[in-house]
Amino acid sequence: MGLILVNCPLFGLAGSIVVCLCIVVSAAVYTGKRGERYSPWNHFISELGEQGVSKAAAVFNIGLMLGGMLFVPFVIGLAFTINNTWAYMAGLMGVWAGVSVLLVGVFPMSNLTPHMRAAMSYFR
Repeated sequence: MGLILVNCPLFGLAGSIVVCLCIVVSAAVYTGKRGERYSPWNHFISELGEQGVSKAAAVFNIGLMLGGMLFVPFVIGLAFTINNTWAYMAGLMGVWAGVSVLLVGVFPMSNLTPHMRAAMSYFR
């Protein structure tokens, strides 16, 4: 557990950078079904990972998987650093969110039913 506690902030920072980069890169090259550019006003963020539509779907999906994997040890380390009941409960919710975002990457929008379950789990 000591290694996780020592690197806890690095996991959080790395995960945030990975997710931000995957979103920016995939949004920059996105062209929708009607030839339109990506806009958060007109598209769901999940459309960046839609296989067969998004040119950088793999970048987006792999980025979410990596970001989720990095978020889990971050929240575990944070919970053990704070070391109280509320922190442990928040840590469990953080692990749930990390696994959920990982699953959003595993099940992109082109696989709609499991994608919606993972996405709704994350947003809840």
